[in-house]
Order: sequence, then structure tokens, then C-alpha cells
Amino acid sequence: MTSDGPFAGLCVVELGQFVAVPACAQYLADGGARVIKVEPVAGDPYRSISNCLVPGESRHFLTTNRGKQSVAIDFQQPAGRALLEQLVARADVVLTNLSPGALERHRLRWEDVAPLNPRLIYGVVAAWGFRGQAAGRPGMDAVAQAATGLMWALGSFDAAGIPRHSEVPVADYAASMLLLSGVASALLARERDPARRGQKVEVSLVGAALSLQNSWFSDVRRFDGWRTAFVQHDLDELRRRGAHPDEIERVRAERRPDPLVRSGYRVFRTKDGYLSIGAASPPARARLLHALGLEELVDQADTPESTARVEAAVRGFATDELLELLEPAGVPVSPVRHPEELVLDEQLVDEGIVAEFDHDVLGPYRAIVTPIGLSRTPFAPDGPAPTFGSSTRRVLRELGRTDEEIDVLIRDGVVAEQLPGSAT
Repeated sequence: MTSDGPFAGLCVVELGQFVAVPACAQYLADGGARVIKVEPVAGDPYRSISNCLVPGESRHFLTTNRGKQSVAIDFQQPAGRALLEQLVARADVVLTNLSPGALERHRLRWEDVAPLNPRLIYGVVAAWGFRGQAAGRPGMDAVAQAATGLMWALGSFDAAGIPRHSEVPVADYAASMLLLSGVASALLARERDPARRGQKVEVSLVGAALSLQNSWFSDVRRFDGWRTAFVQHDLDELRRRGAHPDEIERVRAERRPDPLVRSGYRVFRTKDGYLSIGAASPPARARLLHALGLEELVDQADTPESTARVEAAVRGFATDELLELLEPAGVPVSPVRHPEELVLDEQLVDEGIVAEFDHDVLGPYRAIVTPIGLSRTPFAPDGPAPTFGSSTRRVLRELGRTDEEIDVLIRDGVVAEQLPGSAT
């Protein structure tokens, strides 16, 4: 735990799996909180869902569980429920993204646990939200991306035109960051409340995915009547005949009265790669055009024709040549990099965005750390992801159990220190 982080001194109990809640708890751990991850006695499914390096240790688990303590409890058993209630009673924050059905079965909803601790901040993530007909439906990142149009907006399609879900669970991580801000807000409200009362923080994957599209999501009735015709007529017909996404977007552009034309804000093909140019404002676009020798376009409207001329000019340069040309001109620009390049980028380590860790089983590995800079109470990573059940005995001792009592709980399957079937 980081002793001087913004969340130093706080205890967080995580009942999380997969990404959204574990990632949020990891941010809190980087901020100095003590995070007790309560896993089922079979382990968080993210330990073995894919990319399992050794039994119980996956790449995915490493990325969202750094700096925590792992405690394995079967809280369906009365003795396990008693242990969990003790942890909740002592916690400042409880985080969960168990399904609504599981929360109800295990009596872990806000109304179930709030009486145990009036100061409790209770953060919960659900796929579809908490009200309306969809509340309670199961969902994952891929489903939320599909439901909100985010998958389409990200623009990745296979050769047949089928939308692709990226390896990066964007909706999950957006939800984790929203949950972090919600928990921080609730902690601030508790600090200001004379009665020090806690509250519930709700985040949905659908809401998180939509929040990432805020700059696009608008419907100005006076100008956007075209949308009804596109959605109710064009889309149905295009989908029925299996139209490629490029055709669908072409029809949309034809319908829309103010089509998006961005000759200076897009990805371009160069002689030897791809370059992203961020000349969104008129002054930045002017600097781009001057640098490319296209001064005559500066005072002209941004049109498909001007875009074609910029594309042709950029295509005449190698990527490095364009960087040398555009960076001194003050044009935001970057090569399009492959994710695998970043793992080896020492600049990210120097900047403090990536750090090295030494895992008890897997050895050294690199991971992204919380990229929030605070001058007085900094975030700082505090160790690798925990091995399964590695803090079970320590935490139970803190709850008043003797080693003999803990041995009985392990024998009865109420708690665990290692995964079933693993070597002693």
C-alpha cells in the first residue's frame, strides 16, 4: 500500500471478476488503499479464462489485480458468510460486478449490506443498468459495445464486413474509470457529511460505452430528421441484403445534411506506413496545408476534393520525413503504432506509465500503472497481482481466527489458500 496516496488508510473489499470492478480496485490500490480481493474458492474466473501462463495465473488477471490481497471464501456457507460480513463491517468501500441474480442470491445487494456498515461506500457495475426492462440481463463488454454502437464506431471489420470486437475491452475500462470517479465522489461526500454516511455508486457498461461517444451523440430535431429515414428504412434494407459497412456509411453520408469531412484530422497512408494527423482546428489545418505546400487550400472549404489532395501529398513522403516536417510546424501527429511496440518502449517506463513487477510465480513482467499525476499524494504501484489465496490466513487472523480455526475452515472448504488440484 502506498502510504501517502490519496486513498491511504482506506480498506476496500472487492467482490469482482473479469475487468470493470477489478480494474477500479487496482486504481484504488495504486492510490494507497488496502484492497482485499475476495475470490471464490475456485478462483476468479479471469485467472483461467484465457492466456493462462501457468495454472491460476493468466495475462488478463495480471493486468487488473495488481497490488491486492487475495482471500478465498465460500460465502454461500454460513461460516463463510460470517467472515464476509466481518470484512464488510470494517470496510470503507465494497465493489462488486457480480450479476444482479448472484447479488440477490448471496444477499450482497446494497440493501443487504448497508445495515452492516452505515459508513459504507458500495460500488456496483451492471451490464444494462438498474432500471427498466433490461435491468438484470447478463452482459459483457462485447455485448455492451454492440448494443451501444461503440463496436461499429470503432470501425474494425473483418474481410466479410462483420464488426470485430477488439482485444481491448473498452466499455469495461470506461466503466472502471467512471466507478473510480463515483467512489471518490462518494468518499468526498462522506467526508463532508457530519454523520459520515455512505451511499451506493451505480455504473453500467452500457452507460460507460455511451459516455465514450458523447461528442457524437446528438439529435437536433430541426436538422436531424434524416436520421429517422436512415434508421427505419435504409438500415433494415441494407442489413437484409448483407451490405458491407462501407456501403452503409456511404448511404448514411448521403442522407446526412452536414457530412463529416476531415482532410486534416484522420489517418493517412504514407510511403512506408500510416500517420495520424490531428489538425482539427482551422489554424492547425492551415499549418498542415502550408507545410505540405498546399497554401491555396487554406481559405477553401474542407471538401472531399481537398481531402484527396492532402492524401496525395502525404502519400509522397515517408513517415519519418513527415514527422520532421510537421512536428516543427506545430501539427499534432504520430505514426500509427502496433500495440506490441509499446511493451518494449522505455519512454513509457521513464514517464511512469509502465512499471516492472516481480511476480512470485511468473517472475518479472511489465504492466500499465494508473496514469494520474498528483503532486502531493501520488498514485504509485504497490506490487504485482496476488497469487490465489495468498492473504487468506493473514486476513482471517485479523478477523480474530486462530491458526487452528483457519485450518478447520480450509478443511471444510469455507476458505482456501490454493486452487483446487494445485500442488501443495
